[in-house]
Parts: sequence; C-alpha cells; structure tokens
Amino acid sequence: MLGAKPAPSPFPTGTQLSHLDGDSLFDPCEYYNVVGALLYCTLTRPEISSSVNQLCQHMQDPTTTHQTLAKGVLRYFKATLDHGLIYPAALLSSLHLQAFCNLDWAGNLVDRRST
Repeated sequence: MLGAKPAPSPFPTGTQLSHLDGDSLFDPCEYYNVVGALLYCTLTRPEISSSVNQLCQHMQDPTTTHQTLAKGVLRYFKATLDHGLIYPAALLSSLHLQAFCNLDWAGNLVDRRST
C-alpha cells in the first residue's frame, strides 16, 4: 500500500455493507490482519471508528468488496498522516474526555439492526 493514492475519506459517502456484496475471500487472513490493525488505530484516530465497525461486522465471511473498502481506509491514512490524538503522560491524570455518538436506527439493510 506504500504506492497507493491517498483517499479523502475512509469510506465513500453512504456506504452500506452487506454480506452479499462481492465474492468470498479464499484466504481471509490478510483481511483479518488489516482490520485488526485498524481496530487498534481507532484509539488515536476516532474518525475511522464507524468505518472499522462496519468492517468488523463482516469478519465471519469477508468478501472482495470488504477487502477493497479496508484498503480504502489505509489509503485514507496515507492522506492524513499528520492527524491523530496524542495523549501526553502529564495530562492523563487530569484528562476529561467527552465523546458523542450518532445512532443509525435500523440502518442495516439486511437484518434491519441499528448501528
């Protein structure tokens, strides 16, 4: 992925993943490794949390479409190498972190579950 073009966003706007998209991967180990590393990166890069969440929902049977989208998140990293949260040790004792979440009510088109 070193020679890949940078991407302006982790996923295309309005991406809805389904287990029916694409063909099943013959050897999903690369997908597992990439998504696992992305999951770890969400600690300092919260803007990819939603994208990684969608990719993690398809770990049991990843497809070629899921793998392409995971590589798209890596391309987004290439475009935003200077972004991220830094937690200095001096601030950790007095750090007050506040976060908000947006609910997607019954947004999964396959089983109508919420995200």
